[in-house]
Amino acid sequence: MRLLVALLLVAVLSQALAEERLVLAQTMWRHGARTPRGCYPTDPYQESFWGVPWGELTTTGMRQHFEQGQRLRRRYIEETELIGRKYTRYQTTVRSADTPRCIESAQANLAAFYADSPTFPSDVNGWPSSWTPIAVHSRPYEEDRELEVAVSCPRADQLSKNRENLPAFQSFLASKQPLFDAINANSGDTFNVSSYTIAHWWGILRVEKGDFNLTMPEWITDEFYEGLRQAFEDSEDYIDGQAGFGLPDDTELLRLRGGFMLGELVKNMWNAVNNATATKYFAYSAHDTIQRALMLSLGVKEAIVGSGNPYYASVLAFELWESIGQYYVKILFSPNSETDLIDYSTFLPMKCSVGLCPLADFVMYAQRYIPQGVEVLSFKKLFKDYSQWCTVVCLNKIVTSVKWLAIIYTIVFFIMMVLFIFISINVILKYFKYPSSTELSIGVQTQKFPLFSFCNENPMKRSIVDSDAAYAEISNMLKQFEQFELKTITKDDYGFSTSTMRMQRFNRARTMLRLMMQKLSAADRYRAGYAFTDIVTECTFMGKTCSSVDFTPFLHPDYGVCYSFVADREVTRPGAEQGLRMLMTVNQDSPRFSLFDFLPTTDSATVRAIVHFPEDYPDFSKNGFKLGASSQAMIAFSRIMMGRNDKPYGNCTKPGEELENYYSNFTYTFNSCQHSCLQRLAWEHCKCVDPLYRKADQHTYCATPADMLCLLNLTSFAAAANSSNGRRVCDCLPPCSESTLQKIVTYGVYPSAKYKVAAGTQGQRDVLLDGQGGGRTGDGDEDSDDYDGTTTTTTTKPKTTTTSKLTTTTIRLTTATADSIECSTEWLTKTVNIVSVGQQAHQCRERYPEIYNSSKFTVIQGWPCTSQKECKTCVMFASEFEPDDSWPCWYDDYRFCDRYNNMGAVNMKCDQFFRMFDFIPIGVNTPNISHWEQGELPLSSGCQSSWQTCWENGVCKRIPSSSDLQDLVGNPLLDTSFLQRGDVDGYTTPCQLQKKALAAANTKFVSPGGPPGFRKRRAAVPETTTDAAKNATVDKPGYGSCEYANTNFKGAAECIRWYRRNGLMFELYYETLQYQSYAQGPTYTLVSMLSDIAGHAGLWLGLSVISVVEFFGLFFMVVLTCVRGRKMVSDEDAIGEEVANREKQARRKTTQSIDSIDDD
Repeated sequence: MRLLVALLLVAVLSQALAEERLVLAQTMWRHGARTPRGCYPTDPYQESFWGVPWGELTTTGMRQHFEQGQRLRRRYIEETELIGRKYTRYQTTVRSADTPRCIESAQANLAAFYADSPTFPSDVNGWPSSWTPIAVHSRPYEEDRELEVAVSCPRADQLSKNRENLPAFQSFLASKQPLFDAINANSGDTFNVSSYTIAHWWGILRVEKGDFNLTMPEWITDEFYEGLRQAFEDSEDYIDGQAGFGLPDDTELLRLRGGFMLGELVKNMWNAVNNATATKYFAYSAHDTIQRALMLSLGVKEAIVGSGNPYYASVLAFELWESIGQYYVKILFSPNSETDLIDYSTFLPMKCSVGLCPLADFVMYAQRYIPQGVEVLSFKKLFKDYSQWCTVVCLNKIVTSVKWLAIIYTIVFFIMMVLFIFISINVILKYFKYPSSTELSIGVQTQKFPLFSFCNENPMKRSIVDSDAAYAEISNMLKQFEQFELKTITKDDYGFSTSTMRMQRFNRARTMLRLMMQKLSAADRYRAGYAFTDIVTECTFMGKTCSSVDFTPFLHPDYGVCYSFVADREVTRPGAEQGLRMLMTVNQDSPRFSLFDFLPTTDSATVRAIVHFPEDYPDFSKNGFKLGASSQAMIAFSRIMMGRNDKPYGNCTKPGEELENYYSNFTYTFNSCQHSCLQRLAWEHCKCVDPLYRKADQHTYCATPADMLCLLNLTSFAAAANSSNGRRVCDCLPPCSESTLQKIVTYGVYPSAKYKVAAGTQGQRDVLLDGQGGGRTGDGDEDSDDYDGTTTTTTTKPKTTTTSKLTTTTIRLTTATADSIECSTEWLTKTVNIVSVGQQAHQCRERYPEIYNSSKFTVIQGWPCTSQKECKTCVMFASEFEPDDSWPCWYDDYRFCDRYNNMGAVNMKCDQFFRMFDFIPIGVNTPNISHWEQGELPLSSGCQSSWQTCWENGVCKRIPSSSDLQDLVGNPLLDTSFLQRGDVDGYTTPCQLQKKALAAANTKFVSPGGPPGFRKRRAAVPETTTDAAKNATVDKPGYGSCEYANTNFKGAAECIRWYRRNGLMFELYYETLQYQSYAQGPTYTLVSMLSDIAGHAGLWLGLSVISVVEFFGLFFMVVLTCVRGRKMVSDEDAIGEEVANREKQARRKTTQSIDSIDDD
């Protein structure tokens, strides 16, 4: 039984399907792929790039529609046989929007649709094969309300404007301001945020990037592109009437946008039902806007295309079917030229079963979206009245003169109006270009000598790296790198074998070295790097010797130990005499043993250098330069200051405006912004950051080979810049105020072929030879190539430690004639100092600034000072040449020798001073008071009888102290290991002792495990000057001069060759004290623009202030007319009655006669 029922159902269904008949097909397609409709000023793809005019159909668009024509032919000619393969205008009507790309798309589509039509002249030579010309109808744009959604409709425009002014939508637009900030900063024009400008920009970028996949400028990133797309999709449907932002669907607006075309479709269906037309196939070639408007009206857009727009060559089809005397509607859609038509009838809001929607239901639903009338307003009388009493030139004559004269006045008026508008537009455009000019001013003044920072290109000595276990990881990496280059590698832990390019492997090794160096302690990095005397052989500044005291060491992630020359001196005249001159060596190898000491990752024998201001970060990679071995460089510089305009006349960053700048304690620069951004990019993609740049507190440095590869591939995560005006990776802007040094560098060869290098001062030479046990003895030939075989006498040169000390004494005697040396005040950080001495002792810094902040004293708080006084501080005079009677505190109870009363260096009584501090006398006389170091006073000397004699012969005496700091060994107030291991000798000054103590304390407390006293750290600003009379530091002159006494060299030729491989000479000085200042400023202001427009308005149109009042009056009357004017409404469309009748008949006999439908 069940089987019989099933067979009956199948038979009935088959019969019903067999009786289905396609009555009418109406297709509406979007034109094919096109070029953009325009561009922006800085767009790299101007009209000439495309080869065809703006908005023109491309060959791809032609192909797309040819393929769609084939698809439509299969359905309506071959499969459903709706029409015959032979073209006839009675069966087919084609209409296109009056736009070239739409007309061309129709022709391409029809070329395939009627490819088999035998209606072409086959006997004409050269006629395109199987092509039949098909009539394509169109209307002027302003008359085509069916196919052109944007045709002027004041009511629709007002409804859209009301929706755009909704506060919720305005908030949405405001959230898109960052997109337009980028547009305004890079496009060469200025745009406000609105639904129109969003659609305008999306139309450009969608074609360039989305359709043609062109390379975008750097500022148009994927994130920017997606943001603009989302903004367009979120706003476009809403502006045209779809529900959103708290508003429901706007039926009236939907009616005015898509209702005219919907009425055309419904009218064609009713004509087909009534046999009022022989046409069976209507084709409409238009835009995506009318497709979208129809879908919105029918409530199927979301189901068919989602939130976006229909794609090129998409086809929306409306089919009218007849089945068993009933008429049904189907809606189909092909999204592109590669996809067949898909039935979306079930998504229509009326009841549709099995994809068939009753025609009556369809029409009843569509009726609410078909316009029933048109609103008309006239302002003729208003204009005539206004012309009679206004003061605008010619208007009164136009409306009051005879016809022929009125025509002449009209022509004159329009000529003057056109000229005024043309000039005004140019004036306005000129203003909105925000023109600016740069003013150059030149001044002359004394200049601060800048900092000169330099490093050896080779960051670490290979001999130390390969021999010390602390550098085992680095040594292993370097050996693997070398082995791979020699093709002897047996193990690859760092990915060298994955690259076939040597430069790429070299970069990997350099980057891996940087990551490994970062993991070392500061002490280990200093130990493996180059000491000051390893690099600097000789130094003079302003004609006077400078020493290591004038240089500040610091660690660089790539170059290891670096140094900065900090002069802090004013230059009063230009030229090399007021500059810095240095003889430097890169030390590729040693003179006698030729031990090559460079790492395999160092590609040049150079010194990396940079000239910068103290407030600037020394960025070697961006602003630095190289000084190569075997060269002599003269670097002349001058100062340039630049002031840039901020918006709208420019784009720059003011101090304090920069965001997430990891170089905030330095002057903001474009490079520092880029580095900070790269660190954030590295943190995002690599989860670690590059030691080459500064970082945020929460960041950690990269350390593994995987991290290294991620850093090297970091730029692949950023959009590329395709033009000089394109978007940069990090949106960094130049500073609004910038000061730079313009350098001119000239090079020569150093030393010359026969020049025997003379290095250092006599004092430096003595230090060098003292370290060689006096050097070679006897007299030899200075020009010999074998010093050891040219000795002519055996006279011994007395060079002992005592002699060295006498030399030092000579230097100090010279120093004693100058002012006392002042020491800089530098300390351990607060946290470290509290750990070292405790909170109570740390507070002494604030309680006794006259001690801690005084340049007269050398102060050591905490280890290596072993003082147990309350402040745990050892105090010395900064200069060992203080007057003999100098004392840190004062007494008031001396008798007979009362000249010693009130002589303290600070206003503090001695019993209080020695309760808080310990004093170490260096070169000053100490009082003859028992236990003076405990704070006892002169009265406690025990002179009770014969007190006058006792005082004069005893208490009043002073006991001299040694000025040699080497004698401090054994002093219980200073740690013995520090004195023995901290290079404290007869040349050491109290100021240097203080700095050595600070460096040792830093090593001990900041880098636990490091040997105390070894590291020699320097302050950011040195405490001494470069004046030789004030500078008691004597450095070893590197490997020394080419002379017989110097045992570092075998002979003169070897010495010259070594300096040719390793030596370089340079001079750094101000070329001129003139400074150039460039300042930008606006050249055309708002006041200038208004003045020009007002002047031309008076010149061409005779406008004045009175005319402005008249315009306000006209505006008021226009508004009044709009509010109270009459509305002209057409008769109601008869289709409404027909639909109502159909609904009453409950779908009975849909083929009955229906009243004709008005063409409105």
